[in-house]
Amino acid sequence: MDLKLKIYSFQFNRPDFIPLQYKSIKRFVGDNSEFIVINNGQTPTMKAQIEAQCNILGVKYYNVEPQLPYSSSPSVSHGMLLQWTFDHIAIHDKNCISCFMDADMFFINKPNFIKDMYKYDVAGVPFSNQHINYLWPNLLFMNIDRLPNKSDMNFMCGYIDGLYVDTGGFLYYWMKNNNNLKVKDISNFHVIESTRNNLHRLPADIRKNYLDEFEFHIIENMILHYSHGSNWNNMDDGYHVRKTELIILFVEGCINGNIMLTDD
Repeated sequence: MDLKLKIYSFQFNRPDFIPLQYKSIKRFVGDNSEFIVINNGQTPTMKAQIEAQCNILGVKYYNVEPQLPYSSSPSVSHGMLLQWTFDHIAIHDKNCISCFMDADMFFINKPNFIKDMYKYDVAGVPFSNQHINYLWPNLLFMNIDRLPNKSDMNFMCGYIDGLYVDTGGFLYYWMKNNNNLKVKDISNFHVIESTRNNLHRLPADIRKNYLDEFEFHIIENMILHYSHGSNWNNMDDGYHVRKTELIILFVEGCINGNIMLTDD
C-alpha cells in the first residue's frame, strides 16, 4: 500500500536549504509526496526570504502566526514549533504518512520502508535517558490515521523523574500510555567522525574535505543531516560556508547519480 508522504520542514534561518531539500525529495521520494515548509523566520526579512524561496518552487508554506513566545533555549523553541505544527496542521492529515523533518536534512536515497508504513503507527530514531524512552522528533514519520490518542502527543522537553529529556522527550508519556503502539525503529544512525572510525561512509570526494567538527549524520543511508543548521551552536560564517559547500556537493552527487551509497 503506497501512502502519500507529506513532509513538514521547519525553517528558521536557512532559506538557502529549501531548493536542495525540495530537489532531494523530488528525486528520491517522487510524485507521491508533498513538501510543506513551516515558516518560523524570526524577522520580517527572514520570513520574506523563506516565502520567496517557496514561491519560486511552488512549495506550500505556513507562516507561524502569531509568533511563538521567545525562548533562549533552542530545545524549547523547537518543541513549541513542532507542537504548533502538529496541533494546528498535521493532526488533521488523512490517508498519508506525515513526516517531521529538520530543514537541514536531505534525502540521499529512497525511503524504501515507507511502503510498509501502513503496518505502523510511527517510525523514528529511538532516544532514551535511563528508563525514559522516546522518539527523536527531528525525523519522525507518523501514520496519522492510526495514531491512538494523538491529541496527547507532547513534543516538549524538560524533566521526567528527575531526568532531562530533549525536544520530543515528553512523547514518553504518550508512548507509555499507549503500550500497543506499533513503532518502527530507525536505528541505523551514524554521526560521522574519525574518532568513531566511520569516515569510510563518506564518498571519497567528500571525505577528503571533511572535518570532524562538521558532524554530518547519515541516517539509514537515506537521509543526510547537516546538523546545527540554524547555528544555535554559534559557529563562525567560514565554518558554515565550507560545510554548506560540502553538503551541496554530497546531495547533488546523490541526486545526479554521481555518488552511490553502500550499506558498508
